Amino acid sequence: MRVGGFVAWPFALMVGTYALYQLMLKLPRPGINILAFQVLAYAVALVAASILWWRNPELGSNRFELRDVLVAVVFGLAVVGLEYGYVSAFRLGWPVNTTGTMVTVATAVLLVPLGWLAFREVLPPRNLIGAIMCLSGLWLLAQR
Repeated sequence: MRVGGFVAWPFALMVGTYALYQLMLKLPRPGINILAFQVLAYAVALVAASILWWRNPELGSNRFELRDVLVAVVFGLAVVGLEYGYVSAFRLGWPVNTTGTMVTVATAVLLVPLGWLAFREVLPPRNLIGAIMCLSGLWLLAQR
């Protein structure tokens, strides 16, 4: 699927699954141990990723180097922290309709200097203006 010259299916997949992700993190009942919930979710994710891995051998090498293992470990810890943070915020009464937006915008703004420092990514002036506008929107969303 293309929109203009843009291959849109990854974007549609990410938006759809991220919305589902947010909704599913809002729905666990208050009394459930969220870490047990995460373990069950990760078991399902392990099965799904394993099936996709088996069905898509052309995606790359399966030989891990130490760097790959370390990145995967840190990624796994980041996922647990992200999900635990979201569920905690939702249990404290944060609304699902703005929490994801606020976190995404704040993360995007944080990634601007990190992208430059770590990868020497340059942000064109137009995109910098967009990031500043996002900060303004974040401030508006945070107002109660």
